[in-house]
Amino acid sequence: MSRLKRLLAREDGIAMFTVLAMITVLTVLSVTLIDQVTAESDRAANSVTADGVFQAAEAGVNAYVAKLLDDPQYYFDYVANGEATRTLCNTYSAGACTAWGGTTYAAGSTWTQGSHWGYKPSAGVPDAKNTWYAGTGDSGGNSTILGSADSSNSTMRSGYAYDLMITPPSSSLGTKYVTIVSTGCRVVTGTPIPIPPGTNPCDSTTPKRTVEVRIQRSTPSDYQFMWPGDVSYGDDAKTYGRVYSGGSINHTWKLPNGGDWCDLLSEVSVTGNPYRPTGAKFYTPSTNPSIRTLPGLSKKVDFTQFQKSLAVVKSAAAYAGTSFDNSSVGAWRFAFSATGTFQVWKCALSGGYRDPESTAPSSCTTFGTYNVPWNGAIYTGQTAIVGWKSGANSVISGRVTIASAVDIVVAGNIHYQSEYGGANDDVLGLFANNDVWMAKWAPDTLFWRAATIAQNGTWSSAACSTYRGTGSSLIFVGSTEAKTAGCATDFDNRVYASDDGSYSSTYTALVSLFPPWSPVLNDAENTLIFHEVPVKSIPPVG
Repeated sequence: MSRLKRLLAREDGIAMFTVLAMITVLTVLSVTLIDQVTAESDRAANSVTADGVFQAAEAGVNAYVAKLLDDPQYYFDYVANGEATRTLCNTYSAGACTAWGGTTYAAGSTWTQGSHWGYKPSAGVPDAKNTWYAGTGDSGGNSTILGSADSSNSTMRSGYAYDLMITPPSSSLGTKYVTIVSTGCRVVTGTPIPIPPGTNPCDSTTPKRTVEVRIQRSTPSDYQFMWPGDVSYGDDAKTYGRVYSGGSINHTWKLPNGGDWCDLLSEVSVTGNPYRPTGAKFYTPSTNPSIRTLPGLSKKVDFTQFQKSLAVVKSAAAYAGTSFDNSSVGAWRFAFSATGTFQVWKCALSGGYRDPESTAPSSCTTFGTYNVPWNGAIYTGQTAIVGWKSGANSVISGRVTIASAVDIVVAGNIHYQSEYGGANDDVLGLFANNDVWMAKWAPDTLFWRAATIAQNGTWSSAACSTYRGTGSSLIFVGSTEAKTAGCATDFDNRVYASDDGSYSSTYTALVSLFPPWSPVLNDAENTLIFHEVPVKSIPPVG
């Protein structure tokens, strides 16, 4: 017993045991710390990569929005770099294609207006994302590459790419915005630049990320009338659609003849107490909510900004071969057909009289027949006459804008082909540097549709002081921006209606469309939504 006590009392080996125990604890702590540092490093690297993939998706959105700033309806003209292959869609319902066409369009292709498209999944590419764009570069240092390349800028060392899918504004979906779905991925090292069509350059070990953005352009065509100054309506005027004034609005009424059936927006005040159905509102800077809260109206509209649209249409028309400018011609006459063509005449003016809105041209000779231009631009350096009193109705098939360096004269009825059946995909813009006139010699029963701008002049009938007689009528369906307000009191009955369904469900072109090359209010694109969505997301067919 005493021997056991002696043995237990001895301290031989304690130091060694302590050292071994500390080494074990330090080893465990070191391994744990290394694992934690490694995990944190991996997480940091993965986070950087994930952020890079997301930024690549954002780069795709930014690149496409930049194209929309140059060409407001770029999606109707081209298939963008990095855009997935478009497939024609013959019929569709609720945003889904129910009958695919056989024709496909790869990135870089031109697009034919009026055709509908979708992105068709396949066995090899179930999400239909089959085109990737990583930018371009050259040895001179001018580069948009989303990463780094070898010395010849022909092979990716590291970097990212994006795939785009686009849904345009759609009457069938009831949308006036462009949907952009952009997917980013990390590119496998050694991928050729540019990425060959049909190549999948994405690193399968790095998750893709997808964002959806909806961009809406606020234009004058969102309003029935826009004036920079004060405006006043008679008590028998019927207005359907929003009215904006840089000054005050006076709108009186006497039921059942008149009334305002939509919003009145004034930078000063609204007076006259017009009849308003439920839902119609007045907006001024002092109302709650204020006019400042509305899209495109974060500040008072500068009407001089619209001038540049005329120059843009002129340039686009020259590119499309539909520019008509000859100082020896008194005026150009245009008549449109439902087949997507238009006929042009050059007109002499009676006795040198320079106002074809008051007096019909003395003679017009055929100049040619043209297809509605692919980019929607027609320009004339002289007055443009649209329609003719004694001729057939002009029927617009497609999206087209006529810009005149002088005046626009409406001389006959103007309809859209979609009124007679088919997709609601037709719209006409009439942009005049000076005035937009309804000709004195136009029909006494006049119906016309257009989104119009009288940049430095008046929107008016040329025969205000000459009463056309009982039963005469004017129905204008569209939008107007003008420097000064005219009148149309020569017509017995008058209806001013926005083409947004507020007047009739038959007329809804401006719900989802605006004329080609239309100006933007306050130079602003409105982002309605920006969010991340599942990678497999495909935008609807519209």
